[in-house]
Amino acid sequence: MPMCVHILDLKRSRPWLDLENGELVSHVSVLCPEASINHVHQCEPQDERLKPNPGDLIVVHIDNYSISAGLEFLSEAHSRFAECRVIAWGFGVEYGGVPSLGLSNVQAIGGNDLRQVLDAVAAAAGTARIGSENQPAFLASDFSRLGIDRMFNYPIRAGKGCQGACPFCERSRDGGVQLKDPSLLDREVFQAIEQYGIRALTFWDSHLDSSEEHLEAACQAAERHGLPWRSNGMTVRGLTPKIVKRIAESGCYLVSLGIESFDPKVRSGKHLDPAEVKEALDWLRCSGVASLGFFIVGLEGDTLRGAMNTLETAGEIGFDAIVAASAIPWPGTPLAHYAQAQGRILSNPQSWSPDDRHRVYFETEAFSCQERQSALEAFSKLEARGRALFRDLERRLGGPAGPSSPGNIRWH
Repeated sequence: MPMCVHILDLKRSRPWLDLENGELVSHVSVLCPEASINHVHQCEPQDERLKPNPGDLIVVHIDNYSISAGLEFLSEAHSRFAECRVIAWGFGVEYGGVPSLGLSNVQAIGGNDLRQVLDAVAAAAGTARIGSENQPAFLASDFSRLGIDRMFNYPIRAGKGCQGACPFCERSRDGGVQLKDPSLLDREVFQAIEQYGIRALTFWDSHLDSSEEHLEAACQAAERHGLPWRSNGMTVRGLTPKIVKRIAESGCYLVSLGIESFDPKVRSGKHLDPAEVKEALDWLRCSGVASLGFFIVGLEGDTLRGAMNTLETAGEIGFDAIVAASAIPWPGTPLAHYAQAQGRILSNPQSWSPDDRHRVYFETEAFSCQERQSALEAFSKLEARGRALFRDLERRLGGPAGPSSPGNIRWH
């Protein structure tokens, strides 16, 4: 009997489609053409959709949103699926301490290096190992096995990884940006229209503006099919009047910008001046593109006064909406080294999730837990003012403004 490769999206609070696994499905289809693939969304330890045969391969992507779910699944898999080979991969593998659990049938791969995962899949399937020098091209996502009937807002990306070196972010450890063949974008969008009847796009890139060619390919793909779109990641310094004009012409309705902090003493990896941010926001506003600013409370060098000054500035310079989150000292990042050396980590990384945005993960002498909570509460009031933006966008679009919004996917 041919081997089945079971590719699992673990259960999490906001069940958006896992792009890493969508792309993995495409790669496995090429690498192991005779194997069947069982792609399971929102998988739980006792999931009835997961019934592997002895010798099957189970591939579990554990990101930083699914650490606790991943640990629960692996502890179950060690006994329930003892006759199967299990590959656990993703940054959550490292953060959850999976390699130290000693699970004999689990191969742990920390980080998001798809080459390592595909080498492991190839070895398990008995096919030739691909090696990094023969790594297939960055392929489009394949969600066709998930039982999706309709989807409104489709998640897509022109590239993965990040060209920044933000001291708090695991993406800075991806080894740079890997870009998709621009021609794949249009084909993937066309296929999503045919399969799911999509009516909007969200580009999930950290830096969609890292390549002029890929940004133009994104604009053309949206424009050609008449789809409004949003960018979940551009940079303030990457925006120019020419670029803003182009994305607006192609139907962009929202741009997300990572700001983190306006305090020059805070180690954020950006150090943006409020004047340059305001200028970029003015360009967007004049072109009819909404802006969403991301801020982080409690990075290295932050204080209650610095956070409140950032809050005041954010409210003055004209964001249409903001999102604020508590700094998380993910293991291996410079922020983690700072938190361990200068502060006190308040809980085990196995319980952490970015969805717990207003939870305090560590404190320092200069910025206590209570002060961090106070700052986050103040930011939440400004966040509330921006919720009207998303209600308005959903009215204009006729459906969800993002892939993780309730009702975005209708299942069979």
